Amino acid sequence: MPNSAFALKSIPSDFIVEEITPDRIVLARNTKYSFDAESKGKFLHFILQKENRDTHEVLDEIARALHAPREVLSIAGMKDKSAITVQMASAHRIRKEQLERLKIRGAKLIPLQYIDKKVFLGNLWGNRFTITARGISKTHSELRELILARVKDMSGVFPNYFGEQRFGDDNSTQKIGKLILKRDFKTASKECAKRYRECAAHLEKNPKYHLGAIKQLPLKLQKMFIHAVQAEIFNSALDELLKQKTIDKDANIPLPGYTFASRIFTSEIDRLIEEIMKKEGITPEMFRVKDLPEIASAGELRRAFEEFSDFAILATEADELNAGKTKAVVQFALKKGCYATVFLDWVFK
Repeated sequence: MPNSAFALKSIPSDFIVEEITPDRIVLARNTKYSFDAESKGKFLHFILQKENRDTHEVLDEIARALHAPREVLSIAGMKDKSAITVQMASAHRIRKEQLERLKIRGAKLIPLQYIDKKVFLGNLWGNRFTITARGISKTHSELRELILARVKDMSGVFPNYFGEQRFGDDNSTQKIGKLILKRDFKTASKECAKRYRECAAHLEKNPKYHLGAIKQLPLKLQKMFIHAVQAEIFNSALDELLKQKTIDKDANIPLPGYTFASRIFTSEIDRLIEEIMKKEGITPEMFRVKDLPEIASAGELRRAFEEFSDFAILATEADELNAGKTKAVVQFALKKGCYATVFLDWVFK
């Protein structure tokens, strides 16, 4: 992946994420939404707009304020913390008036309608991003010309790497994942204890029950350890294929799982994945995670390149936070599962 000389997320308003629904409607933050008083159903759909707040923390706070279990709330997708984000959410058997009474720090809740279907994870087309990149050592006109030339050269697609968010701030997520796959639960639990209080507390009481320490973590987080290993293998394969300049723009790269060993046809990409896994000491069978079967992964395919759309330069001007530097404000849409930070690395590389 390219290294780029620009700064993101200097302030929350530098990174605006507006969810795009499955029917391609942008949940724009400046839109005035009205409630459908004629609507009926078990689920209250509402807009969740937040600033500089973690998605899970906000949902936990809403649930506490409603005196309801966290499970009554659902969203279509996770959103960045250090950002302004707008997304769809739903609440099971919660009335509009209950939601309107809530005061949630750094968040706004806008009821839309009652409906008999909940918002579920993955129920979105993608996101529209409005991003300010700062600290760039180019004139306003030079920067605009560079961006336009890069976007033209990209021809509507970019390498679909997993972003650094997938791996954690200290790249520990895939490290713990590899230890779990190799059944080194002692080391994995110690690594978890450095980062998660519930693991540390468990090991204090049960110093020899290492697997139990990992089980203290939410299932979603346990799965993230395995997904991060798959993502690292994918990124390594994509790196190599781009160096070789032999990859087709329509190619898919496996995220290896326990079904990877049973495929009938093998390709150059498959052989590359095998080679990377061998170097890491990982086999397809390990992804069954027999000691933690709830986090087993069969694997899937991910596009090597993904499309971007509706790209626009909104401004190239003086950076008020960095004297003598230039900032660029750009807007674009990406499908779900794509990383804006990865896309911007290629625009500004």
